[in-house]
Amino acid sequence: MSLVNVPNFITFIRMIIGFVTLYFLFFDSLFISGILLAVFLLLDLVDGWIARRLKQTTVFGAYFDNVLDGGVPLLYVLGLSLVGVVPWFWYGVGLLGAVVRGFGSLYLF
Repeated sequence: MSLVNVPNFITFIRMIIGFVTLYFLFFDSLFISGILLAVFLLLDLVDGWIARRLKQTTVFGAYFDNVLDGGVPLLYVLGLSLVGVVPWFWYGVGLLGAVVRGFGSLYLF
């Protein structure tokens, strides 16, 4: 199965949206970054559904999606902590969740 398919392209778009989300969090608008995070999360549902529906699931796509699913929200909470919106405790909780998720990924992949 090719790495270039519709679900992987959507996941790539999600990666770009994730970076743009972090940009707006730090430099412009918390509101816009929140909207972009919601789009990021909705596209997570879409890419998985399309992958299963079109039978275009790949190991690379599953890994790529998993990295984004854990990484972008963790960076978002870090950003919220850095700009003073949420206490650092919540970043610690997110970091602990990312570590647990990482060990789960090692088991799966």
